[in-house]
Amino acid sequence: MNAIIELSRKLTADSIVQLATGKAIAIRVAGFLPPQTCDVITTLVLASELHGAYDNAPRIHRVGCAFFEAGASTTAAIAYLENATHWIETMRAECAPHALPMDVLRLHLDEIWPGSAQLTRMCGRQMFAGLIRRFRPGAGADPHQDHLEWDAQTAGIDDCPYFDAQLAANIYMKVPPHGGELVIWPGSLNRTEYEAARIPGSYGVRKELLAGAPAVLTPRTGELIMFSSRNTHEVQPSQGDDRVASSNFLGYSGLYRPLSLWSY
Repeated sequence: MNAIIELSRKLTADSIVQLATGKAIAIRVAGFLPPQTCDVITTLVLASELHGAYDNAPRIHRVGCAFFEAGASTTAAIAYLENATHWIETMRAECAPHALPMDVLRLHLDEIWPGSAQLTRMCGRQMFAGLIRRFRPGAGADPHQDHLEWDAQTAGIDDCPYFDAQLAANIYMKVPPHGGELVIWPGSLNRTEYEAARIPGSYGVRKELLAGAPAVLTPRTGELIMFSSRNTHEVQPSQGDDRVASSNFLGYSGLYRPLSLWSY
């Protein structure tokens, strides 16, 4: 389970299947985007009109809106779905003539995956994908798990797709000189266990209650890292500079079903 698949520039369908079925804990694709492209896009997106802090995690900034934020209420979730494609179009225009990292990823997935790749739909609408997440110096993310269905239930949304596996796919646009490590535990908590382990006032859980030795990955500029977002994971605080990544999720339901993309 602690196996890490190391690739260069291109994903493979077999590596995604291994990750989704629990045979690997992470995939690392070095050089998925050129560093100079990362520098240009980072400058453009951080000037975006959609740049701001998470409503429910104010120490973390993002460009775009995450469904994690929309899970606060049915009204917020509906507003998210109504604006999702507009946000994608806005970010594409702000990055032009360069392609959004999410679009590069989706095109690549569509070419290698037998079942194709597409934006996720909820309540008959496309979800937002392509969020850029920014950790300022000193900011990190508490140990947590990402489950689309949990946030949909909290928001009172019944028409939520279910996937056999939910994978995180992060493309690192900028990394700090120190810190910013991605820590992935080999297992997960069910919802009852998760709520019992919660840090007071946080979305995250207490790491002393987690079992198993975690994998610790230090991202590199231009690298794509994938892992199961249902496994408990954290981001250690950045030191000395920002940590910026295009953060996406993939819903997996088998080799011949579409991979579905959205952002948290």
